[in-house]
Amino acid sequence: NIYILFSMKSSNEQRPVNEFVVVDPEIMDGLPTLKGTRIPVYLILEMIEDGNSLEDVRKEYPFLTREQIRAAIHYAAERVSHAESI
Repeated sequence: NIYILFSMKSSNEQRPVNEFVVVDPEIMDGLPTLKGTRIPVYLILEMIEDGNSLEDVRKEYPFLTREQIRAAIHYAAERVSHAESI
């Protein structure tokens, strides 16, 4: 059940992006977040960029699963791979 969202048209409803990532205008101003949390995808990416491992992220947010963290990374990779070239 993977849903990839390529268009960020405004909507007032929650949209699943993949099994673990959702975009909801009522949560974090519509930023992609991990479903059922208020953890935005960018926060996970920033932690990894800072040198944290998946286990480090789980220590900071013990309620997250490895699958949720990987889904956030996968979401970002999909968005970048389909971004227009400048």
